[in-house]
Amino acid sequence: MRKLLLEVVVFALVSASSPLLLHAQTDSACLEKIGAKLHRGEGLILIKSDVSKISGWFESIDVSRSMLLMSRKKNAFTYKLYSYHISAIREIKYGSSRKLRPTFLLMSIAVGAGIGAVIGGSSDNWSRATIRTGSLVGAGGGLVVGSVVSLAIPSMKSIRCSKK
Repeated sequence: MRKLLLEVVVFALVSASSPLLLHAQTDSACLEKIGAKLHRGEGLILIKSDVSKISGWFESIDVSRSMLLMSRKKNAFTYKLYSYHISAIREIKYGSSRKLRPTFLLMSIAVGAGIGAVIGGSSDNWSRATIRTGSLVGAGGGLVVGSVVSLAIPSMKSIRCSKK
């Protein structure tokens, strides 16, 4: 009877602690992902479990306490360090919207050159020179438009931590 009671108590203790063990494993997995993907000073947006958003810059992770450290602007000249427990974080978005993407640039240059050639060739006194000039002007316009578009489109990546 005592042996059965002891087995029931041990089973109850193991069952009660298993969600804690599972939670600790998911926290450490998320911390490993963060450590592998983020670099110090990289801009990020934390989405907490209550869906509030906090933006700042990544500083480091504290694996022993399952904390993420980030700096945020306190005022125009000072920054303050904040720490967030990893279990309170639902998702981390990181990256930058200020990147020139070669595909946008090449596509917009080609489209601009094509439009410029068509416009240059459709004039009443067209020649190879007007087509060439139209292509160059169109390619220059395409370069400007492609640069603006590629800088404007965000390229944020995300790390999901909890399924809350």
